[in-house]
Parts: sequence; structure tokens; C-alpha cells
Amino acid sequence: MGDSFQIGDLVRCIYDLYGYYHYDFDKGSTLRGDDQDTIHYGIIVDIESEVNRQGLGYAIIYSVYCLDGKRRYFVDWEIECLHPLTPS
Repeated sequence: MGDSFQIGDLVRCIYDLYGYYHYDFDKGSTLRGDDQDTIHYGIIVDIESEVNRQGLGYAIIYSVYCLDGKRRYFVDWEIECLHPLTPS
């Protein structure tokens, strides 16, 4: 984790920041949502380098198209590369 990735990399991701902002509507509580502890697998489809508005400072945000058909966003420390698009 914490590496730089490229579009097309197959990755495994898990959220590890701001879990307390998730709200579980089914249970009516501030418990973490189902995304918080779930491992997501997918392909990096976009990369954004910008100053993050939520207080992360400068961070690279990776857009990952996950195997369940949802697009999710992760920072580099939440991602592990399983298979790079081009081997290094």
C-alpha cells in the first residue's frame, strides 16, 4: 500500500478513513455502513491529483470501478495493487 498506481491496474481496496461519517439507514444508527469494512476489488479508471477539500491536504484520488459495478474513490494508502497493467 501507499504506492503510485496507474489506470488499468487491478487493485484491492478498503476504506480506512472517516468511517464515522457513514450512516446505516437500515439500522437507524451511526454505525459504519457496509462499505467501511468491505474489501473491494476493481480496476483503476481515473486518477485525480488535487488539494482535497476534506482536510487530507494534497492527495491523489483513485477512481476504481469495482467488480460489483460501482465506482468508488480511494487514496493510495487504501489500495493494494494485485496486478499492474504493465509489469515493472
